[in-house]
Amino acid sequence: VSTQSTWGCLTCPSECSLSRATWCLAMWATSQPLPLQLLGFEVDAINSVQFSNHTGYPAGVRGQVLDDTQLQELLDGLNANNINHYSHIINGYIGSKSFLTKLGAVVSHLKSVNPSLIYVCDPVMGD
Repeated sequence: VSTQSTWGCLTCPSECSLSRATWCLAMWATSQPLPLQLLGFEVDAINSVQFSNHTGYPAGVRGQVLDDTQLQELLDGLNANNINHYSHIINGYIGSKSFLTKLGAVVSHLKSVNPSLIYVCDPVMGD
């Protein structure tokens, strides 16, 4: 990956005009990018949450949860730069209802850009 702009590990190569035929948008991206990159995907990753630790610890968790407005702002940046053509989108842990609702709209929008888009929902913990 050429140049990096951090958003989790959002990457936008300097060759943004190239076909994004094997590009994947990964939502909740702590463990997803590396295996996808090893399979040959270029990965743009969005952290839906940024937590200090796993939510199972007794003292709780500290950090941030991305909401619908923040997700839309990031999508607006991709659209403005015409780097919104993906072959795949995968999501995992979602920390807010508004983010989940917006994710449905994002998937619909990205399918309108590329009708062949493959969407994968990783249930993370099965909840």
